[in-house]
Amino acid sequence: MIQSKLLAFLGVCCVFLSFIFSATSAQADKLSYTAYILPKHNTVKDGLEPYFKELRKKTNGSIDYQFHGGGSLASAKGTLKAVTDGIADSGLIVEAYHRKNLPINMAIVDLALLGTNALIVGNAVNETVLRQCPECLKTYEKNNVIHFGGYSTPPYHLMCKEPFKSLADAKGRKVRATGRHANWVRALGATPVSITGAEIYEALQRGQVDCTVGAEAWLRSYNLKDAGVKYVLDLPMGTYHGASLMNVNLDTWDSFSDEEKAAIKSGIPRLTRNVLESYVTETESVRSQYTQQGVEWVKPGQDIVDFLADFQKKEVENIKADVSKKKIKGGVEVIDKFLANLSKWEKIVNEEAQGDFDKLEAAMVREIYSKAP
Repeated sequence: MIQSKLLAFLGVCCVFLSFIFSATSAQADKLSYTAYILPKHNTVKDGLEPYFKELRKKTNGSIDYQFHGGGSLASAKGTLKAVTDGIADSGLIVEAYHRKNLPINMAIVDLALLGTNALIVGNAVNETVLRQCPECLKTYEKNNVIHFGGYSTPPYHLMCKEPFKSLADAKGRKVRATGRHANWVRALGATPVSITGAEIYEALQRGQVDCTVGAEAWLRSYNLKDAGVKYVLDLPMGTYHGASLMNVNLDTWDSFSDEEKAAIKSGIPRLTRNVLESYVTETESVRSQYTQQGVEWVKPGQDIVDFLADFQKKEVENIKADVSKKKIKGGVEVIDKFLANLSKWEKIVNEEAQGDFDKLEAAMVREIYSKAP
C-alpha cells in the first residue's frame, strides 16, 4: 500500500517536473532581439512588435522573439558584435558605429545630406543593398550576420532658439550635429557640437548649443520646445539611413527550417513599410501640434538653399574620392546605383504611391523583396 502510494507520488512529481522543464525549455527557445531604442519607440511599437506577433502566428509559435530595448542586452555600439557572437540572435544595427566592419555599406550611409524623404531614401537603400550590392551582403556575412534591410529617418532640420534662415545667421551659432551633418554645419560657418540625443535638452537650456540638427519628431520625443526651440528651418538637410533593421546571427539562421526562413523573410516588406509609415505620420502630427503651440517653420533664404545644393554635389564627389582612396571594392559603383535608385523611388513615391501606403508596399515587394536573394 505504502509502495503504491509512493509510486503514485513519484509519478505526480515526474509530471510536475516535466511541466516545469518544458516551460523552461519553451522560455529558453525565445529568440532575442536587441536594440538601443526603447519599447515605446515607433520602430518597436509600430514595426517590430506587429512583425514578431505575425511571425509567431506564421510559424505556429516555433519562432518567438523577445525584445531587449534601451541597450539592456547590448549598446548601440556593441550590437553588431553581440549579434556576431550570438549573444543576441538578432538586432537593430546602427551602421555608423561600425565603419571598419561595414565599409561599403557606409559609402551609402555617408550620403546623408542627399535625403529629403524617408520613403524615397529608405527604399533606395534597400534596393541598392539587397538587390544590387552582393558585396554589401557579403560584408555582413563576414561578421556572421545575415541582413534583411533597414529604414531611413525623416529628413533632418535645423531647430533653433532664435531665427536661422540665411548664411549670415550661421555666424557664431553653436549647433548640435554629428557625422556628415557636422561637416555641413561647419561649412555653413557655424560651430558643430557633438553630444548625444539625450544631452540636447540640457545643452539648449544652458546655452551650450543654440540649435540642433535632427528630425522634427524630436520636438516631441526630446521635448525641445520646453528647452527653448522656437524656430525650425523648413529645409530638409538629409536623413540618417543607416538603421539596419533586421539582422540575424548566421548560426541562428541556419538552425531554422525552410518554412521558418520563408516566414521571416515574407514579413520584412510589411515591417519596413510600417516603420516608414509611422515616421511619416508622426512627423505630420508633430508639425500640426507644435505649430499650434507657437513653433515657427521658417522659410529658408535662397542663399542657404543654393549653398546646400552645391554642398550636396561636393559630398558625392568627396565620398567617391574617399572610397577610391580607401580601395573599398565596389564603393564607387554602389554610390552610382544608389543615386539612380533615389531618382527611381522619387517617381514611385510621388507618382505611383501618392501617399497610399498599400501601393507603396506593393511597389516595395515588386521592385525589391520579390527579387532579393
